[in-house]
Amino acid sequence: SQRDTTEFETLQKDQESLNDMMHLEQEMQARRDHCASITVDKAKLLEQISEEEETACMARAQFDIYRRKMVSHRQAVLRKMDHTDACKEEKTTLVEKLRKFKEELKEDLENPHGIKVQEIEALTVEIGELMENIAERRESLQKELESHVQLKQDIEGQTKRFNAIIKHLHCQISKAQPQPQWECTIFLVQKATSAKCLNIVF
Repeated sequence: SQRDTTEFETLQKDQESLNDMMHLEQEMQARRDHCASITVDKAKLLEQISEEEETACMARAQFDIYRRKMVSHRQAVLRKMDHTDACKEEKTTLVEKLRKFKEELKEDLENPHGIKVQEIEALTVEIGELMENIAERRESLQKELESHVQLKQDIEGQTKRFNAIIKHLHCQISKAQPQPQWECTIFLVQKATSAKCLNIVF
């Protein structure tokens, strides 16, 4: 009969609405999981950046220690050179050693393949790579944050759509004539609606 056909179509629409609600819930959960994964990755990136910055600070600190030692050594040598005539021979020997060391150091620094030059270049390259890596990680983190904001907006849009479907479903149920065979469906719809409303997480 026409009435049975109408009831069947209404039930079919209700089932389709329930299926849409379940699909939306699964999609929203997947997006929440992805957001959680992004948060974990962000924390890891921040930790790595902190470690890289700490390593750079330690390298600079070691360089400062070396520089202070060299200054202290130079001052000690100068004080020793100011001793009395009894220490002239020792001072002369020391001066010769320092002059020889200075010449060797000068030659080494003037040599593009010298040990000190290579050490300085290696340290400069290492610091440059470290700073570049930190910049890249910060850029990656910024992109992840922007993606996180976009995902949040997408979830909010899906939530509005989900709420509209629930509202439409309530209207369809309220317009339907109460029939014994509808009691189970109405109960399940109300239960599902309540559960979805309680479980929505922004």
